[in-house]
Parts: sequence; structure tokens; C-alpha cells
Amino acid sequence: MQTLVRPVPKSELRQYEKCDGLTEQMKARMTEYLLSLHGIKENTKDDYLSKVKMLGIFLTKQGIMRFEDANSRDIDLFLSKYDNENTLNVYIHVFRCFYNFLNLPEVVSHLKLYNIELEQITPSEILTPEEIVALANEASKRREMYKGIAEPKEFRN
Repeated sequence: MQTLVRPVPKSELRQYEKCDGLTEQMKARMTEYLLSLHGIKENTKDDYLSKVKMLGIFLTKQGIMRFEDANSRDIDLFLSKYDNENTLNVYIHVFRCFYNFLNLPEVVSHLKLYNIELEQITPSEILTPEEIVALANEASKRREMYKGIAEPKEFRN
């Protein structure tokens, strides 16, 4: 059984399709990629495509007219302008997904996500000792209040 994919109507043209910095083949690949994204919110799709669009514009400025002609060095060169590890992680994730879609995972296989460790926050850093005691006291009162509701009559005092 063959699955038919409907073309994107002109009314649903995305920003990247209006961009002069991309080749027609790049725009076509991005449309194919867009149609392959299932179970993802529209804003996320737009975010993914905007990042791929930025890569496409960068590649065309480098004289590369197809996403398939880019190599790992080109991707590294594009990513080198970003310092923030969170930003880099987003780009790496998007490019991995996109190049896996293109059946070219080797182009991005060298990219590793940055391990961003968040500092643990303890309750004592947020609440004062008095507030912690007050919360604990209130929590025990609630349990006693609901205890009578949840227990069968024969177990109540």
C-alpha cells in the first residue's frame, strides 16, 4: 500500500519558503522534513525549521547548494559562532534529526550534547527553618483530617 502525502498548500507557506538565501532544492528538502515531523507542536516544527534554514543560508554563503553536500567540518564551522551550551544542544539535536532524515547521520555523528549539570537546590535554600516546620505541621494535620474519611467506620476511634 502506498501512502500519499499531500502537498503543502500555498496558504501554509512557511517563512523559509519565502527566503531568498536558500536554493529551491533546500526548500524542497525542508518541506519534506516538515511533512515527516509527526506528533510535534507547530511552534516546535517552526523552531526546528528556522534552525535548519539558518544552516542552509550559511551553507549557501559557503558555496554549498545542497544540505547533502555539507560535511562535518561545515556543521562545526556553523556551530562555532555559538557559545551558550544550551543553544548548542538545541542546534545539535535539530541537526541530528534533520541529517538522520536525510539518511546522512555520519555528517553529525561527531556532535555530542553538552552535559549541563544543574545545581541541586535543597529546601533550606528556599525556605527558612521556621517555614519548613510550619509546612510539616500543616501536612500532619491534613493527614489526620483525611484519615477519618479514608478509613472504614470500624477502624475509626
